[in-house]
Amino acid sequence: MCGIYGTVRHSGPVVGDLIAAAAALENRGPQSAALVTVQQGQFHPFHKAAPAEIAFFGLKPDNFPGQSGICHTRYATTGQDTPEAIDRNARPPMGDITLVHNGDTVNAEILRTELAQAGRMFHTQTDTEVIHMIIERAFRLRQVARTKSDRTYAQRVFAALRSVQPQLVGAWSILILTARGLIAWRGPAGIRPLLMAERQEVAGVTTEVAFASESSAFNRLGGYRRIRDVPAGTAVFVPHTLERCYIERLSWRQEKFCLFEFVYLARPDSRFGGIRVEVVRDQAGVQLAKQYDATVRGTFDIVVPVPDCPQSTAASFAATFGVPVKHAIRKVGNKRSFLQTSAEKRRKAISDKFIFIREFIGGQRIALVDDSLVRGATLGKLLRHLFLLGAAEVHLFLACPEIIGPCYYGIDTPDDHALLAWHHNQQRPRTRAEIVDELLIETCQGLSDADRASRHQQVSIHYLSLERLAVAIGRPANQLCLGCLTRHYPTPTDGVELKRERWIADRTL
Repeated sequence: MCGIYGTVRHSGPVVGDLIAAAAALENRGPQSAALVTVQQGQFHPFHKAAPAEIAFFGLKPDNFPGQSGICHTRYATTGQDTPEAIDRNARPPMGDITLVHNGDTVNAEILRTELAQAGRMFHTQTDTEVIHMIIERAFRLRQVARTKSDRTYAQRVFAALRSVQPQLVGAWSILILTARGLIAWRGPAGIRPLLMAERQEVAGVTTEVAFASESSAFNRLGGYRRIRDVPAGTAVFVPHTLERCYIERLSWRQEKFCLFEFVYLARPDSRFGGIRVEVVRDQAGVQLAKQYDATVRGTFDIVVPVPDCPQSTAASFAATFGVPVKHAIRKVGNKRSFLQTSAEKRRKAISDKFIFIREFIGGQRIALVDDSLVRGATLGKLLRHLFLLGAAEVHLFLACPEIIGPCYYGIDTPDDHALLAWHHNQQRPRTRAEIVDELLIETCQGLSDADRASRHQQVSIHYLSLERLAVAIGRPANQLCLGCLTRHYPTPTDGVELKRERWIADRTL
């Protein structure tokens, strides 16, 4: 998973905006950051294995000239998670073109093997390098660089991308920087987001065109107009001259947007399809309350949100029942334990990031509201602490249905062994009672059988239905990627076993 941003400006260096945009997209990739500018056909790259706010500290802007550039923040869904590997994999691949991308290619390992057998050498472990090789080869075959007019250049670019499209299976949004301009390409399923915006003079003349994974990048930089989504399957070419933009739809499939963008990933101020993320989260709380009003009213005294995503969800949920929201759990720092690449790192992040307010917890029947339940490590720890501090009951309310399927498109869950709601050994969803059993393993350690049974009666779990989540999002369910909820995926999945094996190997070295 990555955050990507690219821009072409009529005048003045872009490096400052690349740095600021990367910081705005750090929620999508806190492990490393990189940027590349181009001037007179010469690329000027920089990368570092650190969060964007730190990675570019001390960077000398004069060393990165150019009115066009791209950047990314990266979270390693492919490749090892050692410091050396994270640093090496952070660097955008270079050649006739350079690019950054957000998403995952399902058949990446198949393609990597074919390229290696053809004599290609790899310098990273990323899907990005595989995609770079394939696109660069297609550009050379169509002699994309050997054109004089921007129109002909765009036509050849689009023809090359159209030829590449069947080879790449999965989810992607890609920004390609060339000597002639900036190319943006969103995959045919539209799973991963990509937005486009412009800056204009008072007279209405466009002075800059930019692309980003989230509109939050445009919000931070300011001054952008006509912020809109790049349609699924669409490519855009913006020449350095900014004389015009060339846009072509390369495929016409129904968009299957990742619902997890709204549930967890995106910043609350971002918008996708004109829908504000924080509004969706607020409406998820409303829908969650409506779904369970008849069965749970009067069963809890306070609502406690799990920081940070579901604050508005908890508030709208509590308002329906007329009970107070108490911030009995506070987050320290900005760690997101979901975005850790090993179980040990997630455990440490969970231990380090929460503090508890005892006075709000003792003797209370608590409605604990969270955005989703994936691995369950965080909620298991929270339950243990809440009961140690004297909670009478804890009822979990989750603003997302059960996560029972691996994600092959950029979320770091390609292996269903770790999904709490899926019983891997029996290849079926776990019952809610079984999920509670798993969550309470640590809490019930050392208890007698009678106390263990009593503790189980003090916990319940309630998921938001898919139908109500779709209402909160404001999109029909058939326009969303539901692979993690249904195990039915919007693209072929040939190659996922190879990729899963590689993912497991990378994280156990």
